[in-house]
Amino acid sequence: MNTIDFLPWDESFDTGLPEVDEQHRRLVQLINVLASHVAFRTHIPQLEEMFDELADYAVYHFRTEEAVWHEHLAGDPSEVDHQAIHAGFEQEVSRLRGHPDGQRAAEETLAFLARWLISHILESDRYMACTTLALRAGLSREAARAHASAEMARGTRMFADIVLSINATPATNALHLMAEVAELRRAQAELRHESEKNRALLRSASDGVHVLDTAGNLVEVSDSFCAMLGYSREELIGSNMAGRDARFADDEGPSRLRQELDSPQRRVLHTRYRHWDGRLIPVDVSGVPVVIDGQRLLFYSARDVTERKRAEEELALERQRLADQLRFTGRLLDTIPNPVFFKDENGRYLGCNTAFEEYIGIERDNLIGCSVHDIVPSSLADKYLAADRALFEQRGTQTYQAEVRYADGSLRDVVFNKATFNRADGGIGGLVGVMLDVTERMRMESALKQQAAFTDCIIEAMVDGIAVCHEIPQPPQVRFTVWNPAMQKLTGYSLSDVNELGWQRALQVDGERQDDALQRAERMRRGDHLRGEEWTIRRRNGERRTLQVHTTFVNPPRGGAHLLLVLRDVTARKAAEQLLRQQRDLAQRYLDTVQSLMLALDTEGRVTMINRAGRDLLGYAENELLGRCWFSTCLPQPKGTERSLPTFRRIIAGELDASFSAEDSVLCRDGSLRLIGWKTGALTDDAGHIIGTLSSGADIGERKEVEAELERHRTHLETLVAQRTTELSLAKEAAERANRAKSEFLSSMSHELRTPMNAIIGFAQMLEYDGELSADQQDSIHEILKASRHLLDLINEVLDLARIESGRIELSLETTDIAAVVDDCRHLIEPLAAPLAITLSTVVPAGATVHADRTRLKQALLNLLSNAVKYNRERGSIQLEVEQQLTAAGLRQRICVADTGIGIAPERLSEVFQPFTRLQAENSEIEGTGIGLTITKRLVELMGGEIAAASEAGVGSRFWIELPAGTVIGDGDSTAPSDGPHEEKQTTGDGQRVLCIDDNPSNLKLMAQILGRRGNLCLLTAHAPQLGIELALAHRPHLILLDINMPGMDGYEVLAVLQREPLTRRTPVVAITANALARDIERGRAAGFLDYITKPIDVAAFLRVVDEALENQRSPRSE
Repeated sequence: MNTIDFLPWDESFDTGLPEVDEQHRRLVQLINVLASHVAFRTHIPQLEEMFDELADYAVYHFRTEEAVWHEHLAGDPSEVDHQAIHAGFEQEVSRLRGHPDGQRAAEETLAFLARWLISHILESDRYMACTTLALRAGLSREAARAHASAEMARGTRMFADIVLSINATPATNALHLMAEVAELRRAQAELRHESEKNRALLRSASDGVHVLDTAGNLVEVSDSFCAMLGYSREELIGSNMAGRDARFADDEGPSRLRQELDSPQRRVLHTRYRHWDGRLIPVDVSGVPVVIDGQRLLFYSARDVTERKRAEEELALERQRLADQLRFTGRLLDTIPNPVFFKDENGRYLGCNTAFEEYIGIERDNLIGCSVHDIVPSSLADKYLAADRALFEQRGTQTYQAEVRYADGSLRDVVFNKATFNRADGGIGGLVGVMLDVTERMRMESALKQQAAFTDCIIEAMVDGIAVCHEIPQPPQVRFTVWNPAMQKLTGYSLSDVNELGWQRALQVDGERQDDALQRAERMRRGDHLRGEEWTIRRRNGERRTLQVHTTFVNPPRGGAHLLLVLRDVTARKAAEQLLRQQRDLAQRYLDTVQSLMLALDTEGRVTMINRAGRDLLGYAENELLGRCWFSTCLPQPKGTERSLPTFRRIIAGELDASFSAEDSVLCRDGSLRLIGWKTGALTDDAGHIIGTLSSGADIGERKEVEAELERHRTHLETLVAQRTTELSLAKEAAERANRAKSEFLSSMSHELRTPMNAIIGFAQMLEYDGELSADQQDSIHEILKASRHLLDLINEVLDLARIESGRIELSLETTDIAAVVDDCRHLIEPLAAPLAITLSTVVPAGATVHADRTRLKQALLNLLSNAVKYNRERGSIQLEVEQQLTAAGLRQRICVADTGIGIAPERLSEVFQPFTRLQAENSEIEGTGIGLTITKRLVELMGGEIAAASEAGVGSRFWIELPAGTVIGDGDSTAPSDGPHEEKQTTGDGQRVLCIDDNPSNLKLMAQILGRRGNLCLLTAHAPQLGIELALAHRPHLILLDINMPGMDGYEVLAVLQREPLTRRTPVVAITANALARDIERGRAAGFLDYITKPIDVAAFLRVVDEALENQRSPRSE
């Protein structure tokens, strides 16, 4: 189509801004194209398309202009006016678009665009361009506007020339149109002239062209039509088409053909034409009615579509196959248990299978078009989206593992397998993904790992040797992958050793059986496994061990055949079996040598063993009785089967005690009877089930006669014994009375001796605190205390000896750490040895223990060590050593104390353990009682030990104690608390009251002096028990000191009264008494005394007890 220059472009339209002028030229071109379509009456849809293109480009152009203006004239009134002009243009175009007459709307739009564009370019755009260029040249905004106004004034004449030029263009266009009309008429004449020519062309057309008249007769046909039907042109011209078109083959065909020919509409149809050979040819027919020279004709063009039909049928079949394939694919996807999904290139879902719907709990229709952010939490969606983007960037496939929220809300571990697919143009079409839920697999893998670790632990812990190996092509031909610690212990070779040296070296059999071992290994390769066969190997250190071997093939998960070996060390069992055989033979020989009848029966009462003495007694040969019923063969009947056999069966059933003694007559082979005394016991298996009985018997016929004689003697003896028992009973009562008198004497003597000793030692200790005494007086006090304490030690040792001899001493035997006891003794002895410069060294093995009473052991060691100090020389030494010994009595510990002292003459060494014997010290200044070693010896013997000594005069002495060894204890164990010194507590608070009840004035005075040194205490004293109770109720003291032996009422009765009274029930009471026996102390503590202090008292220790008791009473009390 020719283009009309409705609005010709003029160079004067240029504004000087290239980006704006280029878009102005494009707008003018679009207007001229629109004008050409309007002039030539183009179809309305094409006009609307052109109209939309021009309007959209105009809006695009406006945005470009506004960006330029805004860059240089932001906020300027001219910019605002320019934007308003653009808006007005858009409103007008919108109005014209809504016009109902499309052609008219196009014409009006064309006129509006021409007027508006010329005015806009030449006025507004030019002004703005001039201003912009001036600003770009560096002028100010005011100067730029003035420059633009001047340019616009000079362009007025140019504007008129442009308008005249534009108006001249439509006239020129009109002349051109008239020339074209004339040309068109000439063309029509030529067309008629050429019609004949066209007729010829019609005949030669490729399609089957044929022309019908209104009766349906053929008036013209093309050569191709003749070829299509197989007729000549002459045969077809004048024939009726009803006989050749399958649609009109019936009787009504000609009339229907005429109706079709009378229709003014264009026909496009499909039918079948009949060939001269009778076959029907599918054709597409297009018919157009025309009138030529007043005659109505129908021009038909027919095209043989046989091949096309065939192609269409094939295409239909292909489409059907594709449809079936799609349905199959859809069903296949729905049958896949794994979730499958599809996404487009923007990450939105295109589809999924049923498994995906069920997995995430969203139906397919609700899923399509959604993104991952629409269906899962953001934390998960971000991960999925990042993975999708990475896949789109790299294309191909992608596999990764992530968490997915299941339909029930739980999180599952899923492996994603995704791949991209392309569109037909090669661009990314999207992706397809398959999800594999590995939650259970991971859980199973974890469980398998735990099981494997557990199995490894079992293998490592098994006492049997476990090994797994497989063949390899290179030496040593076999590689072991499992070789547990038991295997290494059995052979002496590690896993690396056996893989390096070979199995023949690690499992080296005896030299004479090496060939057998190689042959056996070859048979084992063929499946003939070892089933408990025993082989003797030589360990790495040369030791021979007998092993029971089991082998089998195992198939590991990675495939291949591996051999499992299980080796059990049966060396000890073989030795035990040999020993058992020896013992069995020895037992049989023993049974055959004993004179008693030995008989074993099974659960049915059959004889399983009878020794030689039994066979000789009954008169049977060696195996004659084996397997026969004892009760029917060797017991008189009917007693044997009717009475003895049922009783035996109840024993076997566990209803009666299987162990018993009895007397019974047995039947010898010669018919004689023998009276046998039986002792019977049950035979049991390892599970404790009774499997028979074992009896020993002896012929007691002669013994019965002897017993009758003995019974007569027994009666006589019983009479004599009764007389002697009466005499012994009287003697026992006399001894017990003497023992009680002795105990009462010791208790009384202890009290009577300790009471004055308390006053002597107590007042002497108080004098020690007196700073006004002279040095001689202090020495005298020291001598008094020294002598008093020596006398007190003598009293205590005499009492100890008396308790030991009377058997009333109680020991607490337990495992005792020797090092701890020695350490306590060393701390106590070193201050005694220091003045004489005597060195003390100890050698005690770590963990050495004895089974002894810790306190008494300490007492014994202190006695030996103190003697070693007292009888030593200046700058001497003492050595204490502990040595473990294995004796006939068992494992024992020997504790030896050696000194470098004066020694003991050999002829007098036997006297050292006799009481009150001091040997060389009788006439010396060395203090002692002479009974220390006696007490030590008795204590050691009571603990199950021994004590001995060796000495050489002038060289020194060695004393040692042997005691049973105890069990091993750890370094941190402790068997008893330390006897070391305790830190003194601070004195109590102000105004606390202490009540002392004692009938001895000296004791009251001593308490007053001792407690008087505590200026913050208030001491109350009572010389009578009743007075003490009254003072306690009246003054409510914080502590009560109470004597035990008092006239009228003893201390226990006073304590009972105080415990019943509410006011004194919680007041602590401390016993201060001369009753120092162990039973007295135990009785006092059981009665409820806070502490039990024996006289004479140790002032420092006594004050610690007082301070501690008062410290606990410092809580506020109501007065």
